[in-house]
Amino acid sequence: MYDKWFLMLFVIVLIFAILRERHYIFIYYTFWSFTIEIIYFTFVVFKVPRYYQQLLYNIVMAPSIVVALGFWLLIAPTYNWKSVNSNIFLSIVVHGINAIAIIIQKKEFLSIISQDFWKPVLFTTLYNIFLPVCIALGGRTKSGSIPYWYAQYDKAIGWIFGILAITSVGITHIITATYFNSSTLKKKVIQKDSKDSHEQSQLLINDMIITSRNV
Repeated sequence: MYDKWFLMLFVIVLIFAILRERHYIFIYYTFWSFTIEIIYFTFVVFKVPRYYQQLLYNIVMAPSIVVALGFWLLIAPTYNWKSVNSNIFLSIVVHGINAIAIIIQKKEFLSIISQDFWKPVLFTTLYNIFLPVCIALGGRTKSGSIPYWYAQYDKAIGWIFGILAITSVGITHIITATYFNSSTLKKKVIQKDSKDSHEQSQLLINDMIITSRNV
């Protein structure tokens, strides 16, 4: 229902971020996952076969949650919100609204299976191979700093956080699949949807009856 609005918002935010930071934004894991989310919503809006929608959803669902939690718990507390480069609206969209948009995709969210945990794990592993190589070759943000305070690969902390990120998306995917893919929960959701549909149908019938009487 809101897919088109989410897609429009996310595309505008991505364009704004690129105009503001240029190609440097793609040193961030946030914008790797955010770009996949935009492709996913493009597939949904333009009704690309569901197989491809599910593939992208399985890749990006867990990262979107981990990015949101990781940012607000690890990055935001030490972030200089008064700096000229800070933008609270952009931060909320790419570290919060996007995760909500992904989670409320009920059909896909309830179809996740634990066996697909390797998809977000592979995606996150690729990023954590890219990041140390990028930094070693001199890659930095637009301001000339490393993208994350812990991305120090000459020390153990950089590798520890990389392993934690990979592990986190795998665990998040498995927990989500285990709990939300349960038959009991699915039954409750289906029953609720059926009840809502029945109520809407009954209202429509009542309106038709009232209209016919007036005629």
